[in-house]
Amino acid sequence: MQKYLKIVSPIIFLITLAVLFVFKTIPTSKMWKEYTVLYVPVESNDNEIINTLHNCSVKNEITLSNQYLPVTLPENSIEISMFKINRENPEYSYYINRNSYFFDKSQNYRLYYIPSEYKNNILQAISILNSKNIQAGIDSTSSYPWIIPVVLLFIILILVLFSKKKFLFFLSSFITCVYSFSNPFYNSGFSSLLIILIIFMISNLWQRKNSFNFLFRHYSLPVLFIISIVSAFSVSLKTGIYFLITIISISAFVFTYYSVEDFFNSKKSFNPVYILPAKKVSAFSKKTNLVMLSLISGSLILLAIFFMTSSKTINSHFSKLLLPSQTQIQDENLPTLEDYSKWIWNIKTYPYKSLNKSTLNDYYVEYPSYTSENGFVYESKNIMAYNQNFKENVIADIENLPFDSVEKLIKSEGENVITGYSASSTYTANLFSVIMMIICIFVLLFIYFCIIIRKEN
Repeated sequence: MQKYLKIVSPIIFLITLAVLFVFKTIPTSKMWKEYTVLYVPVESNDNEIINTLHNCSVKNEITLSNQYLPVTLPENSIEISMFKINRENPEYSYYINRNSYFFDKSQNYRLYYIPSEYKNNILQAISILNSKNIQAGIDSTSSYPWIIPVVLLFIILILVLFSKKKFLFFLSSFITCVYSFSNPFYNSGFSSLLIILIIFMISNLWQRKNSFNFLFRHYSLPVLFIISIVSAFSVSLKTGIYFLITIISISAFVFTYYSVEDFFNSKKSFNPVYILPAKKVSAFSKKTNLVMLSLISGSLILLAIFFMTSSKTINSHFSKLLLPSQTQIQDENLPTLEDYSKWIWNIKTYPYKSLNKSTLNDYYVEYPSYTSENGFVYESKNIMAYNQNFKENVIADIENLPFDSVEKLIKSEGENVITGYSASSTYTANLFSVIMMIICIFVLLFIYFCIIIRKEN
């Protein structure tokens, strides 16, 4: 079995490392694929907001104030005239309900939808609005958090100075940097810190007798391992799976290192053997204070940066700033393209529906039309049906609307989009992930205090 592992382990190492590099995840919380949502207090001056956006070269924004009747019929047509007379009827409720897209769920903020290509312009506009005491924000301000892999790499470079197996420790730990680079979430960083500590202790007790038993009993190796995995999964299932792949990659590299070392030792005529068992050797190379304080400081730096850069995230989750977005459950206050199609159907067919029938669920209309020719009047029958062809034509006709309509926003997500409310955030964090970050710090502190009590230097 060990023979096959020697062959397979380097292959597993290379494959898992490639997976971490190729399948990279970027933290984001955009509500819409092609639009960024700008929100301002509902009492803000609309002209002030729009002028600021235009001064920052923002174009094609979708706003409440630039919404008109979203139908491509002449203003003086009989269909539009009948709609204006009967707009209070239930079948025309879509026209009012569509305004819900321009407010958060609590109705405390007014929303503006700006094409994503103007992302940098929006940030400039927000800076100007904030200088005018208008507290503006957007659904996503995520930028790549380089600080996470940088902090990990810095700690690794410090610890490698005190590792007795520097090559083993550095390359094994560097895999966690690759993981945090590919999954740059703060919980990924905390999970990596715990794994780095495990690798550091293993490297210092390498090939010592009873080293693993010693680490299990004295340094709570299973606890560190389990908490690091839970912390990774607290972000998402995908991030947790990648962390398991990272652990597999590290394990494969460690075994490969062991196999290579064993091969070269077998070629020597004399191989020295460690006399002292693991319990007689310092797992921290007698630099406990420096090692543990480096890890604890790194975790505190990550936590501090998280709170500084993600304060809006936490506030949004607790204050429930909920914005319209694509979701799994349809909210009845946010109409869909299906509702829009039915609304267009009612407008176009209302003048031709029979007054003797219910008009709410009548999706087939037959009406006569008359033409005169050579002094004779001819009658012909016209048929309109609410079917898939009708709906496709209605949705395609959205592009012909002479203004930037909210229907274009909905259509940008796809015809079958489900819309509801989601929490605005700048980083995908939840209460559980924040708790896991704090737990990771307490685990490091607990281990440090236990070492101090045992007076290991």
